Amino acid sequence: MLINNLQKLDIPKNSIIVFQFLLQNGEQKAIPITHATGLYKQSVYSALDDLEYRGMIKKIMKNGVAHYRVLSVEPLMKDAEERYQAACEIRRIVKKTIKKPESSIAFYEGIEGVHDFTQFVLEYARPLNILGANIRFRQFYPEIFDTWLVQWNRKKISLRLLIPDTLPKELIKELPSVHIRFFHATIYPGVTWIFGDYIAHIVWTTKEFTEVLLIYNPIIAQQQHNFFEYIWKTSSQQRIKNDKEIF
Repeated sequence: MLINNLQKLDIPKNSIIVFQFLLQNGEQKAIPITHATGLYKQSVYSALDDLEYRGMIKKIMKNGVAHYRVLSVEPLMKDAEERYQAACEIRRIVKKTIKKPESSIAFYEGIEGVHDFTQFVLEYARPLNILGANIRFRQFYPEIFDTWLVQWNRKKISLRLLIPDTLPKELIKELPSVHIRFFHATIYPGVTWIFGDYIAHIVWTTKEFTEVLLIYNPIIAQQQHNFFEYIWKTSSQQRIKNDKEIF
């Protein structure tokens, strides 16, 4: 325990060996320390000088011969306190200096905008959660959607859709490697893509007038992730229609 604690205080290995020997055997000359510890003579003198410099031992001259004994560990306490205070001050400065996560906003619209946006999502390559998915991406842009989904599946990244339970069944076809759950549409009326530190609010109006507002904000994105997870856990994996059809 003593050795481990001294190591935590950055005391050199040889100094620890010598200090422990003096603590156990009392006042000693350098030669007996050398014989007992198996250290080289020069290593013992260097350790004694180090311990004396730290204020942990005291050198006493008797008949012209140096004797050494343990003095105190108060200097270690003072040094540790000073280092702790220095670390606290550094932490204060760092917390004050580090900038809060910056936010940025980008806007996409139309066919070209949808292509650029979905490519960005693909290249960013983070698990994608879509809240309020309404299958308009596939309806309006099948040529973009099909290619995008193939590329997405190749990356083997999670894709989860929370779909309003009011969406007609015929619009929901099998989507490979896509996890789907249904929720009550009144909970969340919009369409939001959530991935990494980004969220995107999408208005799928028509093929020509789709609008995407892409927001980079780690704090808001995390809140959206948490909200999605809550809805996901409380939503159903199946939906019953006419009491007979289940999909």
